[in-house]
Amino acid sequence: MSVETFADRIVLGVNGVEQRDHDAAACLVVNGDIVAAAEQERFSRRKKSFDEPPHDAIRFCIESSGIEPGQIEAITVGWQKGNATTQTILPSEYRGDRTDLIPVYRYDHHRSHAASV
Repeated sequence: MSVETFADRIVLGVNGVEQRDHDAAACLVVNGDIVAAAEQERFSRRKKSFDEPPHDAIRFCIESSGIEPGQIEAITVGWQKGNATTQTILPSEYRGDRTDLIPVYRYDHHRSHAASV
C-alpha cells in the first residue's frame, strides 16, 4: 500500500517491534499530520531501547493526541522483516476485546528513512 493511501487516515507508525530490534519508537499521524511522536528510551531510560517494544511510546502517542485506540486504522512498520502483529505491537489495554485487527503494513527500511526526511 502506498503512503498516499494513508493521507486521510489515522495511522500508528512504529519501530522496534521485533525481537532483537533497537531504537523503538512510535508516532501517530492523523490525516497526514504528525500529532504525537516519542522514542521508547525516553520512558525506559535505556539508550537505544534494545530488544524493548515501544509500548510506552505508543501509550504516550495515543494519550497525548486524544485519539481513541479504536480510531487507529492502520499500523506501519519500517521493516519488511518479522512477524509482529496487532496483538504484539499494541499494548493490551488498547486492544481490549477488538475482534477486528488493525492491519499492519510493512515498508522497506531504507525507503522509510528516506520518507522520514
